[in-house]
Amino acid sequence: MCTTNQIPPRLEPMIASSAVNFSSVTIREYPRILGDNPSVSSGPPITISWDYDADTSGRCTIDEWESKRDGERRSKNEFRVPEDVRTDWVLDAGYTLSQVREVLMSI
Repeated sequence: MCTTNQIPPRLEPMIASSAVNFSSVTIREYPRILGDNPSVSSGPPITISWDYDADTSGRCTIDEWESKRDGERRSKNEFRVPEDVRTDWVLDAGYTLSQVREVLMSI
């Protein structure tokens, strides 16, 4: 997580440029909740809540973020979460097996 909560000064506008620049990154943690996405091939769909914990949020400069994140970007396959892990996540979040079954029947 980034340590600074201050927004860096705005960058000088670039004249006649087609580049886009960002000066800071805001990091937020959102709870995982039982979703309704019908494209999941098996097991419960998950999504994130609209609510987030402001106490665990932070802001840092792009340079600070890039220096702290783990090197290489993840592949598409590394974002796939197995059915049993998703099931554990929603049960740990307080959903019941009955609620999970109800969602699975509706999609």
